[in-house]
Amino acid sequence: MPTVHTVPTDYATLAAALAHADVKDGDTIQIHDTHTVSTADVTVSKQVTIKTLGSGQATISKKIIVDASNVTLTNLKLNAATQMIAVNTGKTIKSLTISYCTFDCNGQTANISNNLVYVPHTNYTSGTVFYGVFTFDNNTILQSRSSVSIQLSSTDS
Repeated sequence: MPTVHTVPTDYATLAAALAHADVKDGDTIQIHDTHTVSTADVTVSKQVTIKTLGSGQATISKKIIVDASNVTLTNLKLNAATQMIAVNTGKTIKSLTISYCTFDCNGQTANISNNLVYVPHTNYTSGTVFYGVFTFDNNTILQSRSSVSIQLSSTDS
């Protein structure tokens, strides 16, 4: 049975929740709407839903690295200075859902690598990286710079 875990009530940080053995695939991690994640990139290595608890949006100011299939990110404010969400290119990932999030690009510089979301299709050395369903629904993008993008493939093909 999936469990709901809360940051900072049950775990002090999102990283601590993701690393804890009690958080299993299929669980939900909810973050208080006043909570900010700003100390280190967040690696999501479990099939979880991460969402905001409350009427506002929890803020994640570092890159989210998706390292598991079937990850859902809902109602978060993302404002990292570089890539905001990136799929790990070292393994095969299936299905990613991003919905009702706010991508605030105010702190980003005009740099070709500053993708809002980077979802590569292939990796030349290991083969397929992402397959399945990519859902990007009801999101808001604020103050986008000219070279900020959603990159859905590692090549133009």
